[in-house]
Amino acid sequence: MRSARRSGRNTTCTERCWVASGVDSATREDGQPFDPWIRVHTRPGGIVTKPVAQSMLIDGTVAEWERWTGMRFPGDGSYTFPSGLAPLHIDHSQDLGRYWEPSVWIVHALKS
Repeated sequence: MRSARRSGRNTTCTERCWVASGVDSATREDGQPFDPWIRVHTRPGGIVTKPVAQSMLIDGTVAEWERWTGMRFPGDGSYTFPSGLAPLHIDHSQDLGRYWEPSVWIVHALKS
């Protein structure tokens, strides 16, 4: 198991990509969103409305997070991990790893 490195970032991916730069800057040259999963929703008419920095909470013990990620978290603090969109926060005194998954709201019109 490899040891994780503490995150030096002060912002989440959502804050960097969607709030600081704005939704329009997260597009390709053809105007479509950069993210392929978001394109799945915008091509049939979905409209990107807003980012949500704390969309889904995943709590687990430090041991669970080490097992889930295959990494070690030797001290308290924020860590990045593969496929994580935001930092994982580790608190050994509470035996807690807390991860808030960010997301983006996309609105689809209902057809009658």
